[in-house]
Amino acid sequence: MQIIAHRGASAFFKENTLQAFKAAYAMGVNAFETDIQLSKDGFLVLNHDYSINQKPVKEYSLEELKKFNICTLEELLQILDKRSFLNIEIKNNENIYPEIEEKLALCLKKYRQENNPNILVSSFYLPSLYKVKTILPKLKIGRLTENFNKQEIENLNPYSLNTSYKKINKEIIAFCHKRKIKVFIYTVNNLALFEQLKKDGIDAVFSDNPVLNQTNFFEIGASL
Repeated sequence: MQIIAHRGASAFFKENTLQAFKAAYAMGVNAFETDIQLSKDGFLVLNHDYSINQKPVKEYSLEELKKFNICTLEELLQILDKRSFLNIEIKNNENIYPEIEEKLALCLKKYRQENNPNILVSSFYLPSLYKVKTILPKLKIGRLTENFNKQEIENLNPYSLNTSYKKINKEIIAFCHKRKIKVFIYTVNNLALFEQLKKDGIDAVFSDNPVLNQTNFFEIGASL
């Protein structure tokens, strides 16, 4: 079972920062997850929450966001090996970023990543996933949801189902695996939970501590 560094090594450094991703790299991690939004001036920036200090991310310029130690997707792509797995979550609830999918396509094409089999694009916003499938047909798609819907999954036919450990069960796992859809679980920071999900046949987990399965776990991240 693969461990994906959730927003980098976010148990140790501020999430979604270059420091967090570089730290995960230094730990020997080769799978990462991040969130993208758009700045006021149209840059793809890495941030999970839609607001910073109660002001929407989309109302900040990149220069202003830099003061919060926020980096861009381009900066992340520059430090990652193309052989590394990268799950890019599009934050686009209610279509607040109408052009974000096109911006993502341009960014990936700039770095010759538009056909990279190690890139996975996921989202809670279903229309974003269909849009990405149209403009970047060779990219893998991950359906991010807490409300599993069989018909929705069959229609989308994603590479993976990304869901909470609180929402998964053996029936869902069997349904997905029968259709060769992988099951990714978030956010797993507990070693006992990790071991249980491994027994259940989960394909990957997202963790703030991407080394929680190593023998030195209790030295590195026992407080999680």
